[in-house]
Amino acid sequence: MAPLNLYLTYRSQVAIGMALGSSLACGIMISGSLCYFLNRSRTDFKRADSLSDSLIIYSLCTGLLASVAASVNLICVRTRIVLLHGSTSFSQ
Repeated sequence: MAPLNLYLTYRSQVAIGMALGSSLACGIMISGSLCYFLNRSRTDFKRADSLSDSLIIYSLCTGLLASVAASVNLICVRTRIVLLHGSTSFSQ
């Protein structure tokens, strides 16, 4: 049987990985659906289409930035690289 601290460490790694992965998936889905619906609701008015284009670009930029940050955070947690979280107490 594994020591208790190693078991809790593994469980916490799984929970953190699931939380970061689901955050990444939700961010991508929200940005994608926002772009889809904004693109689908085009009108014949130039000003409204220009606003839709601006909103699509804004949602892509913010969604891409959040997805990259979540991906880097997920990779760092899985490979135990410490960037902003301070020192980890994970032991092998």
